[in-house]
Amino acid sequence: MPLCTLHLVRLDSGTTIRGFLIQLLRHASSSEAGQGFRVVTASQVRHPVVLATRLDSTLLNSTMWDLVVLLAPIPSTSTSTSTSAPPPTTFPAALEEQLAAHYTVVTGVPSKLVDGYSETTRRLNAAQSPPLTALGSPPSTTPPSRSTATEKTVSSSQNLELSPTLLDFAYRLRQHLGHAGSVTMLNLMHFHSTPGAMESYHRYGQGFATVGGSKGGNAKIVGVVVPPPAQSSYDSRGDRQRAKQDWWNECSLVHYPSIDHFCDMAADPEYQRINAEHRLGALRDTTLICTTEIDLEALAGDSASSTL
Repeated sequence: MPLCTLHLVRLDSGTTIRGFLIQLLRHASSSEAGQGFRVVTASQVRHPVVLATRLDSTLLNSTMWDLVVLLAPIPSTSTSTSTSAPPPTTFPAALEEQLAAHYTVVTGVPSKLVDGYSETTRRLNAAQSPPLTALGSPPSTTPPSRSTATEKTVSSSQNLELSPTLLDFAYRLRQHLGHAGSVTMLNLMHFHSTPGAMESYHRYGQGFATVGGSKGGNAKIVGVVVPPPAQSSYDSRGDRQRAKQDWWNECSLVHYPSIDHFCDMAADPEYQRINAEHRLGALRDTTLICTTEIDLEALAGDSASSTL
């Protein structure tokens, strides 16, 4: 299980998302096997759906994040080396200078998820989207003031329920920001230390595979959060010896065909049943951030052509 680094990034005012990622891809392409890093995915942050309440909540909730980036090691080609060096917890110095804020988590992710990420994304984006069954009309095309979905809302999405704020974001994402395609939800999870909490969440995961899957939901990355290895500089936990029960335990990147499908899941009574029975009581803290993935292959082509 390779160690990956998950980065939340706020760029400084003079740096564009495109420019930053092109530079990052250039650094990745110059890395050698067994050393350096590869960029698995990069997503533009769009909206926080669930806010952290205990862990680094001021930083996470008050920062206007721009990007989520997942870095993985480059597989070693040496037969004498069974593992590759993990990717850095910081970016190259020239890129770090372009950041206004940076939050990093080290996570172990099954190699099949990392290696197959691009193909999984292509397959999911090409798949036919399932119909919306819990909502009367797509939130992204219906002004919240005229949406019948408001009858299903609660005051806040903090418990992963449909709210007026979530409906408003769905409408803005398509009508004002021009995005009608898939979304990827970044989820950081901190479990209660009481017996059975993680088992309860894993039962939620089993239920999600059925109910969330019927909405097109698919967990593309699921990782166990670990302390950084000794040779790394730091992650955002601070003290490498910080107790497991005092910081994030798992992270995930979950695909939905559209923000409408995510809202449809939140409005589904069967989803809310497994949410209430297995998810809410297991989590001591969590944050859920909606992102939209960036086409790294196109950016890599731009990067290559600009160097000719």
